[in-house]
Amino acid sequence: METRFGRALVLALLLGGLVAEAPSQDGPKHRISICEVDGQAKFFDASTGAEFVPRGFNYTRLKRLRKHSDRTFMSYHSTFNRGAYDRASAQKALAAMAREKYNTVRVFLNHATEGGIADPGQPLSRKYIDNFVDFVRLAKDNDIVVLPTIDGLPIPEPTGVNRSLWCPDFQCTAAHVLTEEGVKANTEFFTAFVRKLKKANAPFDAILGYELRNELTFEPDLPPLTLTRGSVKTANGKTYLLSDPRQKQLMLEEGLVFWLNQTREAIRAEDPEALVGVGLVPPQEPHPIRAGDHRLSITRPVIEKSELDFIDVHIYPETNRFGMKAFAENFGFSHTTDKPILLGEFGALVTMYTSVEVATRAMVEWQQASVEFGIDGWLLWAWDADLTKETWNAVDGGGMMGRALAPASRAIARDPLAAGVMPDRPTLTARASATQKSTPPELAIDGTLAHWGAGAFAPQWIEVRLNPPGRLSAIQLVVSQSPAGHTVHELWLQRGGGPFVKVHNFDGETKDLDRLTYSLGAESEAVEAIRIVTVKSPSWVGWREIELIPRSAE
Repeated sequence: METRFGRALVLALLLGGLVAEAPSQDGPKHRISICEVDGQAKFFDASTGAEFVPRGFNYTRLKRLRKHSDRTFMSYHSTFNRGAYDRASAQKALAAMAREKYNTVRVFLNHATEGGIADPGQPLSRKYIDNFVDFVRLAKDNDIVVLPTIDGLPIPEPTGVNRSLWCPDFQCTAAHVLTEEGVKANTEFFTAFVRKLKKANAPFDAILGYELRNELTFEPDLPPLTLTRGSVKTANGKTYLLSDPRQKQLMLEEGLVFWLNQTREAIRAEDPEALVGVGLVPPQEPHPIRAGDHRLSITRPVIEKSELDFIDVHIYPETNRFGMKAFAENFGFSHTTDKPILLGEFGALVTMYTSVEVATRAMVEWQQASVEFGIDGWLLWAWDADLTKETWNAVDGGGMMGRALAPASRAIARDPLAAGVMPDRPTLTARASATQKSTPPELAIDGTLAHWGAGAFAPQWIEVRLNPPGRLSAIQLVVSQSPAGHTVHELWLQRGGGPFVKVHNFDGETKDLDRLTYSLGAESEAVEAIRIVTVKSPSWVGWREIELIPRSAE
């Protein structure tokens, strides 16, 4: 039996009124294109005649907004929403980026809530488009190009449809990608979007390109991926047996490439010079990345077989210690790709890095490492945080990360940190009374929440030495402990070549991720080393992080 997957979505997916305007004869002119440099595809800037290296930020505004689907509220992108667009804030942010010579900003279009780009089944909002175009003009005034992305389409939930095939907030990818109706809906949406930009006299030379999805993934717990009988005929005209895992995988790969190519072709029919790309998250093989995230990411066919102009990959370092090499292997790219690879989202999770200084150094190191794998541009998540705080942002610490990553400070991405951009810090070394092979003492001073573990109960100690010695304002300890309970930790300091002297007892109830802080007050003598001796704990002894806060950082 052949399953006509998604046929019930026909009326819902035909976005009435979106393609009313006739196509224009003269296509827009873009500043950024693609050219080959030493056998590799690179972004090219027609205004300078040189390679263009995107460096910048994701710029987002978030508000509590009412969803189209069920009328409940969610925190979502309000950057260009009718009644919420903040022109003054946008202008201030773009001007600050320009002062540091940043040249690219990535923004989100809102498909999911009231005030977004369109109400379900209705033409695109003129006011929303006008707000977006105004932002692009502001960006152009600051010599910055804009990359718009989107999570889904403003499609109403149909009546009488099998709800297991429907995702009301971020519509099921399979319905969009594998069905004729889904392909049609997406090509019509992006065609209408380009035509509306033309009608609003948008400065296309300040638009880097169009990103078809922010993070394109499939839902493995929904049909047709959960079906094991019958067959599916997809939008590319091919039929796949659902009982054969190999054919099911081929269905996704070939269907995805077909959808990407068809949507790109529709955009290029309206905007022949347009660059078209898509955002991707790392697959979970061969390295177990994205723990707890069950989305199915297919990347290699997109990179190797699609006609897209560029690929946008998203990388957030995790405590599993995987480096850039592991991420590149999961994505399936190397420095020899025939499409530019944009690191369109990379960021320092606050649950991973303990301070903005450590996060900043880590992001610089990640940027430097990614150059060796052919990454052609970097957009940090994010410029700032106006509602939620999930990552360390460019403006944190007085703009520390923004300055450290800036082209004005480091003209080439592989350059080391410029002198004066961040405060100098001593080199730290650690040793301990005992350790497990997988959790060495160095993990307690690496700036992340990965932990040193003694692999044994108290008493145990860990010692951190500073080279050269430094004046400290505080010492902060991030607890690694399971189970929670009563603990006693002694803090000892060494100064001036003398013996260790106990300066404090931490005595009380603690649990994992608690922070214990000791302030040195007005003490001025440099510290050579610290030692933490755990004399009582219900768990094996360990620390997630030992933070030494320098006096100069106050």
